Amino acid sequence: MRPRIPEFRRILYGALIVAAAAAGPAADRDPYAAIDRHALAAPRSAEVSIQSLARYLAKPCRNDSEKARAIFRWVAANIRYDTRAFFSGKIPASGADRTLRNRTAVCGGFSSLFEALGRAAGLEVVTIHGWARGYGSAAGDPIRGEPDHAWNAVRVDGHWKLVDPTWGGGVLDETGKYVRRFDGYFFFTPPEKLIATHFPEDAAWQLLDPAVSRARFDEQPFIRPAFFRFGLETASHASCRIEALDTVLVTLTGRAGTVVIARLLASGTESVLDPGSTFCQRDGRTLRIHAAFPKPGDYTLRIFAKEASDPGPAEWAIDYRIRGRCRSGVRAVFPETYQDFMDRDVYLEGPLSGRLRSGAGIPFRLRVPGAEEVMVDMGRSFRLLERNGEWFEGDVRVQRGEITVYAKFPGEKRYSGLLRYRGI
Repeated sequence: MRPRIPEFRRILYGALIVAAAAAGPAADRDPYAAIDRHALAAPRSAEVSIQSLARYLAKPCRNDSEKARAIFRWVAANIRYDTRAFFSGKIPASGADRTLRNRTAVCGGFSSLFEALGRAAGLEVVTIHGWARGYGSAAGDPIRGEPDHAWNAVRVDGHWKLVDPTWGGGVLDETGKYVRRFDGYFFFTPPEKLIATHFPEDAAWQLLDPAVSRARFDEQPFIRPAFFRFGLETASHASCRIEALDTVLVTLTGRAGTVVIARLLASGTESVLDPGSTFCQRDGRTLRIHAAFPKPGDYTLRIFAKEASDPGPAEWAIDYRIRGRCRSGVRAVFPETYQDFMDRDVYLEGPLSGRLRSGAGIPFRLRVPGAEEVMVDMGRSFRLLERNGEWFEGDVRVQRGEITVYAKFPGEKRYSGLLRYRGI
């Protein structure tokens, strides 16, 4: 079965990643709140067979969208990804009945169960086979071999909609640990966004006209589900491969309140280089990620995202592969940032070098919203920067040793640390 793609659904490839706006769980929560609660309240007596479970899930549904959602929500919540089978390579049969009985599966079991429940509920559902850039993939690696992932399409109101119940239920993080977390982004994901991570064996199931080529798919940055959940979009680099000299600046855009951190890895390893190799800051919706290379070679720039108000860890969002061609004797290092640098929405215009030449007059300029004072402390002496609205600036005669930038905020007795440099 092949979907019919209307002629008016033409897009430009250049917009595929740039258009990856937020459409995560918050967008799904309101229209499907009652259906989700019903699916999560399924009694054991309803879960004894495909037919009985489909009847229970479909009972309150008023249309095919709600039927599909009830099934998606139940599968995402009740089937656990079989990491043992995935890492051993010994994949058991992935039939729907076995998946329902054992409650564990790899992607084939998730998609088979979604299809079987959908058909039992009167939906037209197919399983799509192809490749997905998930755990074990790397930026810039071409897809090869047999298809390694399965997801679904369901017809609603005469149109095919894409769902991935496997990724909707959780992900393997960068350590290979399965993190169970519902992600409504993968329910009715727009085709022009799902192509960032999913490449079907049959190009017709991209539901795009024109279809994206395999070569174009291979050139995309390596994107993780968190990229979409935080409403990120690429702004400076739409290709995963970047050629740079000593440093590179990658820019993304995101929702207000989204912050990023970055790590530079030696290519092909999970070995994180010196924290001074990266520097991140936010300017409105623009997120700027700087990276510097210790020597010529290939690197992975890994970017994590989170809400500034969330005390938890940031989530892996996107990877780029960078070839650094460093000049002899040049080694850029960025200043160290404290938590308040991001939490207070500070923006540093300069200096961006973390190593400052002692004896020189170095111009400092940074925006610190809400601050009363900003001070550059060199241990034996300090310099208060001049205030101009939210901006603080001034030339500082640098001394050897540790140099810390502090800010004083109304109602607080102590100064908050923002940045740390070293005078050399």
